[in-house]
Amino acid sequence: MSHNQKMNFSNKYDMNSLTEKYLSDNIFDARTQKELEIRFSTSNPKDLTRMDYDNTIQKLLSIGFTSNNLNGVYMMRISNEFITQEGDEELSNIRAELNNFNVIQDYCKLENMEKLLEKYGGNPENINFVQKLKAKDEDGKILPVFNDEYMFKLSYQLEKQVTGNLVNKIVDSWTQTKKTFRYINRIRLSHPDFPMFVDISIVKSSSRQQKKPFRLIPQYSIEQSGVFTNSENYEIEIEIDEERVGSFTEYNSVDKLLPKMKTCIKYILSSLQGTNYPVSKTEMSEVLKSYMKLIHSKKKEIPYNITPKNFIGYSSSTLQYVNLVKDDIENMNSPNINNNYTVTDKADGERALLYINEKGKLYFIDSSMRVKFTGCYSDQKALYNTLVDGEYIEHNKYKESINLFACFDLYYLKGEDKRRLPLTDQEEDAKTKKGRLTYLRQLLISLKLKSITNNDLIPMRVEVKHFEIANKSKSIYNCCENLLKRISDPSYEYETDGLIFTPSNMGLPETDYKVTWDYSFKWKPSKYNTIDFLIKTKKTGNTDDINYLYNDGMDSSGQTDINSYKTLILLCGFDEKKHGYMNPCANVIEDDIGKKDNSEDNYKALPFYPTNPYDDNAYICNVMLKKDINGDMQMYTEENDLIEDNTIVEFRYDKKNENRWKWIPLRVRNDKTFQYRSRKGPKMYGNNYDTANSNWKSIHNPITEKMLMTGNGIPEEMADDDVYYRKTDTTNQTKRLKDFHNLYVKTKLITTISNVDDILIDVAVGKGGDLPKWIKSKLDFVFGIDLSPDNIENKLDGACVRYLEERKRRKRMPYCLFVNGNSSMNIRNTDAINSDKYKTITRAVFGDGPKDATIIGKGVFKHYGKGKNGFNITSCQFALHYFFENITILQQFLRNVCECTKVNGYFVATCYDGNKIFSMLERYKKGESITINKNSKKVWEIEKRYDFLEFKDDSSSVNYPICVYQDSIGKPAKEYLVNSTYLIRVMENYGFRLINEQECLDLNIPGGTNSFETLFNKMNDELRDGIIDEKDLRNSKDMKDYEKQISFLNRYFVFKKIREVNAENVIIDDKYISKTDEEEKLTEFLEEQERIKKIKRLPYKLKIKQITDI
Repeated sequence: MSHNQKMNFSNKYDMNSLTEKYLSDNIFDARTQKELEIRFSTSNPKDLTRMDYDNTIQKLLSIGFTSNNLNGVYMMRISNEFITQEGDEELSNIRAELNNFNVIQDYCKLENMEKLLEKYGGNPENINFVQKLKAKDEDGKILPVFNDEYMFKLSYQLEKQVTGNLVNKIVDSWTQTKKTFRYINRIRLSHPDFPMFVDISIVKSSSRQQKKPFRLIPQYSIEQSGVFTNSENYEIEIEIDEERVGSFTEYNSVDKLLPKMKTCIKYILSSLQGTNYPVSKTEMSEVLKSYMKLIHSKKKEIPYNITPKNFIGYSSSTLQYVNLVKDDIENMNSPNINNNYTVTDKADGERALLYINEKGKLYFIDSSMRVKFTGCYSDQKALYNTLVDGEYIEHNKYKESINLFACFDLYYLKGEDKRRLPLTDQEEDAKTKKGRLTYLRQLLISLKLKSITNNDLIPMRVEVKHFEIANKSKSIYNCCENLLKRISDPSYEYETDGLIFTPSNMGLPETDYKVTWDYSFKWKPSKYNTIDFLIKTKKTGNTDDINYLYNDGMDSSGQTDINSYKTLILLCGFDEKKHGYMNPCANVIEDDIGKKDNSEDNYKALPFYPTNPYDDNAYICNVMLKKDINGDMQMYTEENDLIEDNTIVEFRYDKKNENRWKWIPLRVRNDKTFQYRSRKGPKMYGNNYDTANSNWKSIHNPITEKMLMTGNGIPEEMADDDVYYRKTDTTNQTKRLKDFHNLYVKTKLITTISNVDDILIDVAVGKGGDLPKWIKSKLDFVFGIDLSPDNIENKLDGACVRYLEERKRRKRMPYCLFVNGNSSMNIRNTDAINSDKYKTITRAVFGDGPKDATIIGKGVFKHYGKGKNGFNITSCQFALHYFFENITILQQFLRNVCECTKVNGYFVATCYDGNKIFSMLERYKKGESITINKNSKKVWEIEKRYDFLEFKDDSSSVNYPICVYQDSIGKPAKEYLVNSTYLIRVMENYGFRLINEQECLDLNIPGGTNSFETLFNKMNDELRDGIIDEKDLRNSKDMKDYEKQISFLNRYFVFKKIREVNAENVIIDDKYISKTDEEEKLTEFLEEQERIKKIKRLPYKLKIKQITDI
């Protein structure tokens, strides 16, 4: 208790007089014993948490308390129900006490008190019956003394041993009466200097009523009571040791006993409040009110309904590769630590806000909004009403107490919000603008802490953390190297578990609630990358499933080596409005579009399905069982915490382990488990989906210390890097170009060649960005394939999510299925498809495999065989260049186009015009580039990565690499030149030709292939003639000259399939094609020439190659 707090009591008695009454009473009945006890948090026993339990035990042990059994003693208390004379049901004040685990176990088997007494002979050490009575004075029963300010009560009662006929009567009616049960594990601690015991208990009770007064519900059987399946509660009591107080003892008066009682109360309050300076409930409430007034100072009304959301210390995102990319930093949309960043250590301490209130007293406010008084104050009034963020570090590396608060940010100073300021000093207009760190350092110099007691020793140190600040002469990697070397030095004071990166030139989010700041990053070594999950045991009915592993051989006792385990379902917090669908592809497969939910509270616990890398079994975890002290098989964490159902557990991930054994439970998160079970404050299910998914990505793509210290070894691009498709800001310099390509070019090409109810295959579907064109074309079905699983599965904006969202809004639209695959391998035989699930879908689309909705899914079943005879349209938008990497890839890709397109169907594609690009780069050397800048910002760049001098119209034109940067994408991408003349000739080998003149007229397309410049002119003509509406094109017609320069380097192709070809036998080189296909091609060619009455010579000499091995 603080130095000036006084306890206030109601009732006839106060603490002093009730203690005096207890000491003065003489009890002459040998079977009756006085009992004076203090119970904590009596307003709601559920307020005590596992953390309170652990902290109290640790605190008392640290100051000399001991226990005969730190594992605790098991006991059960059973109270019987009886019928009063008025016919009411009441619980008896006589209870049966079972005081040994074996006795309890036998009771559970027998549920017969008579047989239990026969077995244990009525030994009071095992079984006894006790009557609980209120102590009395001349006015009647003595009521407890409540101290609401410190949340404990002092009660004086009597405990009488019951024997004889009364016990016999209870035992005889045992099976006919309802009972309540309390199953207790109790640790009793004592100290030679204190005439009292501290009992700290874990309690499981019978189920309670759902409404006040929440009494236990009597049941006939222990199984019906739910005592073993209900959640644990925790109890802390001080009980005066009757043998050490009273006459002829050292503690024979109130003056001698009461100080010891108060000191013991203070020890327990200290452990509950997490400080050596416990304060009253009113004081804590006043601190929080002042805090809320400070952070809501701009509002007229101050909210006082306080929850963990009101903790304004920002959270940090997990550092990813995309935040380290060193090339084209100025053009990146994602925050990047190479520019204007600082780095400091992440201490293994407790995050807290340090609040200096209006009276100069210093308090911690933790992330759960619990207040802890530091025992310090300052008399510097100019610094009152100040709020600082930091970490409280209780011990150094050697477990010695240091009580250090390490500050890393300043939010308010003298009531003024400083969050808009940059972190470090900035030069602006030849003047220095002071940053938050400068103000923070000045604050600590002026603070001049004092102890709240008369002791000269200050209870706490307050320091600013060491920051390494990147500048022109010192890169962020130099900073990391300096800091990591500093941390690894044995003289570094405290333990750390990572680094924190903070922008040096930016202000903070000025919110009055907790947020994750996208510009703040945390990095942890791989061994510290963990995820908190809510766990639920896999069950059959209400019983946990137990599985067995049978190992070869026998154990040391000659028994067969069998290990048992349970399976856990790992859940995280998920909100579809924030995090997308939990498993959108599963929704598509089952044709389950979900129901539109406009409620504000959509946060719920769902199984964890990560995106990168995708793993549809990531939510499953097997945990071995081992015996507890009672011989029962239990699950334990690595820190030996007991794992129970509906608990939040921190897991690490071991990639070397077999599937479903990769998650390793580290520790039970008792703080989060309490929040989850108590349902107080925001919903708690462990980490939310974004945090879990980000940590998962970091676990599988770890950033090493070497990367941070050197800047080397950082992957330039990931095979599945979702940054390529990240959303761009609205200020990018090519937004008009993007409008033209998306709203006119692709719309024109797809809609004009489509007929109502056509089916389409998109071999590079991305995130389904062409969905509006498919809808406009009134297609029946679309099958999309993409190399990136994130493009398909992303829970916020992947193809499946976009499709589901559109399905919610529309009554009629094309049905779609999406799979992850590589279109440079064969699609029909599923070599191209990347998982068994997606292979099953693909086979079904082409009419192969089981036609059973329960196996393949309702959504797949509906479209079984849709692509068996090919698709009306094969689409490849802005991706054709990827397949010109080499002849093998090109041949396999064109085989896919051939095998997936019906006769009279179309293949439509867009890409850079390779011939134009080659000519443009002709005078440049390999490694040189052409750049277009706008407003000092690079908007486009193309780098030459080949050194060939010719670009012939044959197979030698394949594998001409270039690297293209465009601001709307935000990073360089490797591409290959496409020789359009060669492509047209090769497509003829596969039974395709460009649409002819008449077809172009019919489709209103300016040629079978042409530059985007032609389409731009076509668009302007249609706008002028009123054929299209300008509002449908956004800013397409307003492309700037530099945008036109970029756009017009692109070319489109519209091919029509005019004959069937055995694509497997086609030799892609223009010099060699199969004999059968050559004859078919020649026949088709002559028929076509006759039809249009226009004879032309073939543009190349035909040769026939004999195919002998078909």
